[in-house]
Amino acid sequence: MKFEEEIRKKNAEINYLRAQAGEIQRQIMAMNEAKNQLNAAIEALENTKEMKKGVLLPLGPAVFGKAILEKENEVLIDVGAQTFIQKTPEEAGKTMQERIRMIEANLMELQKAYIAGAEMAEKLNEEAEELVAKIRPE
Repeated sequence: MKFEEEIRKKNAEINYLRAQAGEIQRQIMAMNEAKNQLNAAIEALENTKEMKKGVLLPLGPAVFGKAILEKENEVLIDVGAQTFIQKTPEEAGKTMQERIRMIEANLMELQKAYIAGAEMAEKLNEEAEELVAKIRPE
């Protein structure tokens, strides 16, 4: 009975680690999506001079209107809590690059946590297999 209880405990720990790994994967995907959006915004900022000719402004899902950027050297950037400040495209690009660096640092931490969890799950699985071998009749 002692071995069976230990096996159940290890199995519960492995299931917990799997759930944690799934959550980490979701966070990694969300951070990668945010990073992609920032990169797209940086690319758009590099082309503000061309926007004097006109751009398509998203008005909703699959709905666009034509717009002209009147001041090519002024953009508004969200600095958090729905607060926007005016910056030049270059300053806004630097702010977004810094956000990308922060995301990449967080991604590294999440990847380390994912690897540590996977290693712990592997160790627990090996221990559970050893316990199963002890209670299995020869």
